[in-house]
Amino acid sequence: MGRSVGGSAGIARIALQTMRSTYQELDNMTAPLARRAGELLVDMVHLSLQALGGQATAVTQKQALYDRICEHVASHVRDPGLSVDQVAEALNCSRRHLHNAFSGRDQSLGGFIQQSRLELCMRELHSPALAHRTITEIAMGCGFGNSAHFSRAFKAYAGMSPSEFRALGH
Repeated sequence: MGRSVGGSAGIARIALQTMRSTYQELDNMTAPLARRAGELLVDMVHLSLQALGGQATAVTQKQALYDRICEHVASHVRDPGLSVDQVAEALNCSRRHLHNAFSGRDQSLGGFIQQSRLELCMRELHSPALAHRTITEIAMGCGFGNSAHFSRAFKAYAGMSPSEFRALGH
């Protein structure tokens, strides 16, 4: 017999509100951003189900490390020196532990760093306030050290060149 997950309080309420907001904004998102939003929603629903089962406080060490890694990457994404080694040093743990925190996920830590930078670039390329900046300036400001590498990575991620993407937003 199924059990309903209410959306009136706690993480379930946050998840429900986020789902509604995400659904309303889907038409304004690129496919990669919509995929990432979907992944985040799945995580929120999972937390809601854990709370329903009384397991919300049993956050594993692996999840706690993953959360710390994500916070560190978000805080340092613009730093061109951000790398697996830099994260390991900053969080005082081994590369092996970092990679273990990402096991069972769709991407490695290196991939997560690159995706975070690409998503930041996408937001900035569509920002009217940054229309005066060149694509290279935006890429370098988002932590990429090489414009050719950025262009290849962007095209592979977004399915179009940075200039084509920027033109869509203006």
